[in-house]
Amino acid sequence: MNPAFFQSIESILHTERIDAYRQDGAGPSVTLARYLLNLALSESLYPAL
Repeated sequence: MNPAFFQSIESILHTERIDAYRQDGAGPSVTLARYLLNLALSESLYPAL
C-alpha cells in the first residue's frame, strides 16, 4: 500500500480511531482491512436496531 494513501486516510479518520485496529503492530493494509470489515459489520447490523 502506498504510504501517502494510508496517511491521507489516517488523517481523515483520525489516528486515535485507526490505532484501535493496529494494536498488535499490524501494517497499513491489515489495519485498513480491519477498519473496513468493522464498518461493513456495523452497517449490516444497523437495520436490526
